[in-house]
Amino acid sequence: MATTVQTLASVSLLIHTVLFMSLNLYLYFRSQSLSREYKQETEVLDLLTKNCRTNEEPFKLEREIEKFIEVSAVKDHAKKRQLSPLEMMMADLLKAQELVLEQHCINNTRLCVYGEKGDIGTSGVKGIMGEKGDPGPQPQQGTSGLPGSKGDHGLPGEKGDMGLRGDMGPVGEKGDIGNKGPKGNSGSIGNKGIPGDPGTSGEKGASGTSGLPGDQGEPGVTGVKGATGPKGSQGLPGDKGDAGPRGPPGKGLDPKCLCKAPKQRNNVIQSGILDRIRMTCPTGNGTLVNVTWTKDGSSQLPVRMPREGNHLILPEVYPSDVGVYRCNAYVVDETGTTVAVQGSFDLQVTSGDDPLDCDFEKDLCSWTQGRGDDFDLARYQGNTLTAMTGPSSDHTIGGSPGGFYMYLESSDHQKKEKGILVSSDFTNSVEPECLTFWYHMYGRDTDSLSVILQGASNSTLWNKYGDQGNDWQRAVVEIPTSPTRHKIILEFTQGVSYHGDIAIDDIIVLHGPCKKFNKSPQ
Repeated sequence: MATTVQTLASVSLLIHTVLFMSLNLYLYFRSQSLSREYKQETEVLDLLTKNCRTNEEPFKLEREIEKFIEVSAVKDHAKKRQLSPLEMMMADLLKAQELVLEQHCINNTRLCVYGEKGDIGTSGVKGIMGEKGDPGPQPQQGTSGLPGSKGDHGLPGEKGDMGLRGDMGPVGEKGDIGNKGPKGNSGSIGNKGIPGDPGTSGEKGASGTSGLPGDQGEPGVTGVKGATGPKGSQGLPGDKGDAGPRGPPGKGLDPKCLCKAPKQRNNVIQSGILDRIRMTCPTGNGTLVNVTWTKDGSSQLPVRMPREGNHLILPEVYPSDVGVYRCNAYVVDETGTTVAVQGSFDLQVTSGDDPLDCDFEKDLCSWTQGRGDDFDLARYQGNTLTAMTGPSSDHTIGGSPGGFYMYLESSDHQKKEKGILVSSDFTNSVEPECLTFWYHMYGRDTDSLSVILQGASNSTLWNKYGDQGNDWQRAVVEIPTSPTRHKIILEFTQGVSYHGDIAIDDIIVLHGPCKKFNKSPQ
């Protein structure tokens, strides 16, 4: 585009240059022609003045010219408009002089012919400069002349000699990459691999060595012994004190004469699935200083079990909550003495458990990976592999590292691929059943999680799509009655990118409609 603009500018400049030179040449030759005409007319006038004689009143050339100009001014007005002011003045003057003299000579019957050119006369004395005349009227610009016709084309010039061969040009730039070839046919899907055995837990590391004891400080300066005071009088005998607290039970002897502690009885708590339980450590009326809880000897209790004073609360009981809970507390009694107390609770689930219940802490329970899906779901503990998506811990235990859950790792699969979990088959011909579980759908490209009832025909009972926030959410789904056996399918769908992890945990099936357990489908 820039080259085209430069070329047009060069051509325009060349045209203006040619026009300018042509105009200058025209003005030059025109001025030469006028000069020659003026010189020739001047010679004619000189001859006429010299050879024409009359007996009449003296001939005054200037007076005759003025008369002639006044008569012919109107006739030549149209012609004057085509000449410049200078040309009109010169033409009028010369023609007026010539015609006046010719007419005067004809009236006196004398012929005026051109004579020989006389010698150049001597220069006359320079006259006195006249006064400056008034400025003449401003000349008007004449109308532009018609453009001349276009000249004929010149003959083409002869063909020039062939120039010398130029140097070799630089190597050209690399060409564009060719179009991408068509995509090859997809390979057949390989057989699903056999799940590997779970790895063994590592041994507990050895305890670190104790640090070296610090250097003993220098003993302080012994103070000055004070003076012995006078012996006081004997005080009155005090009142008899209250009986002290009863001591712990004594240790008996077994048949081998060895000491043995009495066996402590557990408080048995019988509960149903999803019931609310509160355990109270027996601290009596004393002031509680501190209390700790353990489950089956472990101090790691689920995060979802809050502590309130000497109480341990289970908002909902899950199958994995079954076990022996112990509390150890320190209490200040009425006498101000700090005493240690203990309590023990044996939690048992006596109703509501189902073969489909699963928290994935040990395995998949009665659930299996689907065979016709695109990938297997992962049983995992802790944070998922990608930031800004997936849970940071499970729902059953919580914390770090917490327990296990099942999830879709979205960085390993393609858009709209699916992974499924399939339950064992069951029947509920008498009344509906209530399926509950916890799900985690967090990430900007999360797709969907569905619950499908597989029987004579598949029907979708529940579906969630898109980002549901970075929290565990509860799903409540009612399974309708059916005279035939069927299965539950949990379907996980991959989103458009790796920010679409989907996880589930704590599957519970309650025998009866959801409203029976004060739960609404959600």
